[in-house]
Amino acid sequence: MTEQQKCSDLPSVQLSDGNWLQHMLASQNEFQSSLSGNFNDLALSEERLTAQSDSPLQDFAQAMSYNILASHAELTELLEWIPWKNWKTYGPMTEEQVMEARYEAIDILHFLFNMMMLLGMDAQMIYDLFMRKQQENRNRQKRGY
Repeated sequence: MTEQQKCSDLPSVQLSDGNWLQHMLASQNEFQSSLSGNFNDLALSEERLTAQSDSPLQDFAQAMSYNILASHAELTELLEWIPWKNWKTYGPMTEEQVMEARYEAIDILHFLFNMMMLLGMDAQMIYDLFMRKQQENRNRQKRGY
């Protein structure tokens, strides 16, 4: 890995007060929009779902596919930093390896945020659906799932 690719020594940034998830989504939305001026136009909406043309849904599906594939690539990169092979003997992880693994997890989060925004989700919906699903997962365990 080249020096330009290392994230373990990135400087800290000032954290905003308030709803961190909302700030993170807004920051990612701003960044994505700077890369692709029509990012927000790709998000699912009632108009897109009922459009007479297939084009809006095809554009949405293409954007989702890209983010799913990018997430998969980032998951693979995360594996490079952790001792995952059960047939191999590893020494302890270095601080740098731990930080690089954390940044790979953050890269995954960027693409997950993109997918959530493309699905029309905001911070409140993410929290609500997360908590609902987590409760269902707990209930499934109690039911012997």
